[in-house]
Order: sequence, then structure tokens, then C-alpha cells
Amino acid sequence: MTQATIDLIRNAIRAKQPIEATYDGYHRVLCPHVIGYKNGTVNLLAYQSGGNSSRGAVPTGSGHTSNWRCMRVDALQGVTSSSGAWATADNHSQRSSCVDQILEQVSF
Repeated sequence: MTQATIDLIRNAIRAKQPIEATYDGYHRVLCPHVIGYKNGTVNLLAYQSGGNSSRGAVPTGSGHTSNWRCMRVDALQGVTSSSGAWATADNHSQRSSCVDQILEQVSF
């Protein structure tokens, strides 16, 4: 994990811009909502709006409450900005155990 990756994610959060990355061997389109620390590890709470996971293709677009992902930033590979549409779900404000110390959080 590099500072450049953290900065890219933080900028995407501020701009409500999706990112693309590989995580656990699967290509994912992610809308990052929160980046921060949990037990000394940098984690990302993101809404996955496209791509695949271990359960297959995810439903695309907004509204699918099962598309939330908590990911270790150091396990993300090939992180890039995406020109796709921002997506989220109605439960975006629910408390999450993904991050204890917030570095950046999306504004609603």
C-alpha cells in the first residue's frame, strides 16, 4: 500500500467518484465511503457497484444493501479512478465496524 493509493481513495471520497481495483482476485467497481484505521490497519468501507466477488457478479447500480464491502487497503491491487456513476444504498449512514479512526468520509 502506498500513500498515493490512500490519496487516490481520499480524493475519490471527496469527489464521490468510483474507483476500480482487484481485491481477492476479483475486479471490482467501488464507491468509497470511508477510509481509516482499524487496529492499525488502513481499511476501506465501499459500496461495490459493479464487477465480481466470490459470490459472482454483483448487482449493478445503487440500492442493493448487500453490496457493502470492508476491505484492507493493502490488499487492493491496481487501484484507479473510474468514470462510472457514483452509487450507494439507503443504509449508507448505518454504523460500521470497518473503521475506528476515520481519515476521510463521504458527505451526504
